Amino acid sequence: MDSPYDIPFDVILNEILTRTSPETVGRCRAVCKRLKEDTYHSSFTKLFLQRTRTVSGFFIQTLRSNKRSCTFISMDTKSKLSLSFLPRHMKIKASTKQGLLLCKIEKFAKSMIPQYIVCKPTTQQWWKIPNPKTRYFTRKTAMVVLGSNPLRFKIVRFSEPNNPCRIHKSTLFNVLRCEVFDSKTWSWKCLPENIIFPYVETLDLKPYVVSTSGSLHSLTTEKRIFAFNFERESWEIFALPYPLCEDDYYKRYDNIHLVECEGKLGLICMAREEECMELWVVEEYYGQRTWTKRHKISLERLMREERHISPEALSNNDVALMKSLSKVVLYNFQTSTSEIVKMENLLLLGDNEFFPIESDWEPLEFLDVYSKRLSTSS
Repeated sequence: MDSPYDIPFDVILNEILTRTSPETVGRCRAVCKRLKEDTYHSSFTKLFLQRTRTVSGFFIQTLRSNKRSCTFISMDTKSKLSLSFLPRHMKIKASTKQGLLLCKIEKFAKSMIPQYIVCKPTTQQWWKIPNPKTRYFTRKTAMVVLGSNPLRFKIVRFSEPNNPCRIHKSTLFNVLRCEVFDSKTWSWKCLPENIIFPYVETLDLKPYVVSTSGSLHSLTTEKRIFAFNFERESWEIFALPYPLCEDDYYKRYDNIHLVECEGKLGLICMAREEECMELWVVEEYYGQRTWTKRHKISLERLMREERHISPEALSNNDVALMKSLSKVVLYNFQTSTSEIVKMENLLLLGDNEFFPIESDWEPLEFLDVYSKRLSTSS
């Protein structure tokens, strides 16, 4: 029987945890299954953002007619972030849930050589980092924060060598170079062994990379999942859930995106004929990976209002970020309610990239040798 002095669960969840910090919430998720599930709900997130100095949302990067724009959206309409403090010709390459962005300045100081920087949008801080081997075409870039006190992060870049197609024992295959930047050493290193794919396969060009369970996950061009363990610096490839992995998946499924769901790897996709969205999550049982279908959500009502609407990301475990030709919608599929996000100068008809971010407003500090700030002139 519960003690009369026990604090009710709702009080712990809605009155105490909503006034703490992302680090405290993360620790509670690790020790209590019920808190883990409930703190990923949108109702908790809205209270948490309102009561703490925390901002959470997405940067939407759009390219149309060679013009790039970047807009921030959030469940908390009071949260406003801008990248206007960065030089022009800026392109986001990766983001972290801990508030950092990796950006590439494509025309820096009148030089044709690009410049890589790491920034924290809430504090408008940014630092130049050494360039990787920019002569190689970048296939995918990801960043992960390993610790916040002191700050430590890694950047992983996959690029194509001059001759990505190789032949070994009459077998064709593709290779990718892998470079890793570690903020502890403030330098890049190239892994001695290349990443090897079958000849018809490589990493796709979309920026979506999900960091869970010590690995970075990305879709391949053959709609399989590539996982790179950034601690062991090893990799593996595994299949999508059945029936998405069937040869004719493209006839029935569309808009497949990897997401994070309750700290686990998941994916969202559209089932075309049924006008619904599916959410799948990877479960680990005794070292075995199993896909579980969490939700099958009808989008019939939304599609009557906006025919070309499709899922792009997961904001919480019950809210999907949906995009159409004319708007962005935060759709709560538990309550079947939607919230249209108002944005200025967002060109949704172009190519769009979504970068999740969660951040406090505390300034970061690096060693003096690393914290030389770039000139704000472009």
